[in-house]
Amino acid sequence: MENRSSSQKFAAALIIAVLATGAVAAFLLLRPTPQPSQTAPDVEQAGGQRSDPATSTPPVASTAPRPASSTSMLFPGVPQNRDAMEPKDDDPFDGRSREEQRWLDEHGYPNTAQWASYSSAPDALLEQAANNGDKLARTMLDSRRLPDRAALDQMMSSAVDGNYFALQLLATHFASTGRAGNINAYAVSRVLEMRADPSAALGREIMFSAPLTIEERMQGEAEALRLNATFNQLYQGRTGNAFVPDYRPFPVDNSQGWQ
Repeated sequence: MENRSSSQKFAAALIIAVLATGAVAAFLLLRPTPQPSQTAPDVEQAGGQRSDPATSTPPVASTAPRPASSTSMLFPGVPQNRDAMEPKDDDPFDGRSREEQRWLDEHGYPNTAQWASYSSAPDALLEQAANNGDKLARTMLDSRRLPDRAALDQMMSSAVDGNYFALQLLATHFASTGRAGNINAYAVSRVLEMRADPSAALGREIMFSAPLTIEERMQGEAEALRLNATFNQLYQGRTGNAFVPDYRPFPVDNSQGWQ
């Protein structure tokens, strides 16, 4: 019952963000086959039943441009992308090629200097930077405020626009809450894997303090499918285009060939 309650709370939160973001939404009920609907994602740690939020006209979301190489006014000396970094140059998210570095920059992942500076920055500084348009500062600040509903809503909404670092932080957060958060953590991690980063599967199991049960995995897969469908519908509602995955590019070493 605890796992089922957590799953219901996760789904309920996924639809409440619609009201905050102004998107047309109606999240999918627990069914064998997901039913199509326009929705806006959002998450809460626990609580509540699935419900249908009021609808409204979705805003048009612009594609986030590549971060500038110049430093932030509030974080002087901290570069905003990896242009000056060599691949695998102590990258906290393991950018092993120029293409992979660019992908990390475009999808919200902090570089080495950003990770060190933003992680140690006080909330007041992050909030000031976020209010000045610093998206990484907003994500980092919201992650500290979890499970605050507004923070959860903002992180999930930004993930629709391609902020996959936010999904990684959310999965980690849910996993840290113990058994009650397992389904949510698994579902968010699977969505990250399906939409953008196949390597999310490699580190998924180490998030959990104990192996997931078969029931947790099944419920997690169901929630992941519904959440991914929700993301696709909201993305299309915001941009007018069908979502096309931008998968993380991985360097392939096949120097020895297939045996």
